[in-house]
Amino acid sequence: MIKTKETEVATIQLIEGQIVKITFKNRVDLTPEHTLMLRQIALDWTQGRGYCTFIVPGEFVTYSSEIKDVMAKHEHSKDRIAVAVYQSNLAIKLIVDLFWNITKKKDPTRMFRNENDALQWLRKCRDQHNTSNQHQKLRS
Repeated sequence: MIKTKETEVATIQLIEGQIVKITFKNRVDLTPEHTLMLRQIALDWTQGRGYCTFIVPGEFVTYSSEIKDVMAKHEHSKDRIAVAVYQSNLAIKLIVDLFWNITKKKDPTRMFRNENDALQWLRKCRDQHNTSNQHQKLRS
């Protein structure tokens, strides 16, 4: 069952086990509070098991340098397994790639032009993460 929540800046969905899709609205000013709220929803829905994020950016989403600092912190990404971004606009892809290079992403992050490819990659990351966690529990 898909869970859905509408917020001021995005629609967030738990589309399958541990995969959260965030579709940003057009023309929004994203704040650190928004990103922290979306993260908390993902954590609540996945019950602390870790989650993959599938992001569909809206047009003309703006954010401050403060949000870059929040998003780059380990606390913001510690329960996140991987991030896939669906984007067909080359200009936006270049900006996002630059941002990722500056912030030195701690978790696997890729951009896709095809939604199915993005979901397939996220499933692979999730399954590898879960298998690794099972092996660690068995060793304990």
